[in-house]
Amino acid sequence: MKFVNRLLLAILFVQSVLVLHTAGAAGAQTEKQKPENKAAVSAEADVQKKNVEAYIDLLRKGVRQQKAEIMGPSWY
Repeated sequence: MKFVNRLLLAILFVQSVLVLHTAGAAGAQTEKQKPENKAAVSAEADVQKKNVEAYIDLLRKGVRQQKAEIMGPSWY
């Protein structure tokens, strides 16, 4: 059993090293690719911000609805 544990630990270590190596290589490639138009980047950031805000609003509405269902009517 100790042999199996050691083997699995070695495999996990090798996988983590490979993942870090490939993530570093992928990150280096994306840094070289710069957007040509800053307005496009600004528009994308604005759209993403609006999407996040809309998602947060939906979550809040869902939480309020769940609270109302759990608490029951307010006339108690």
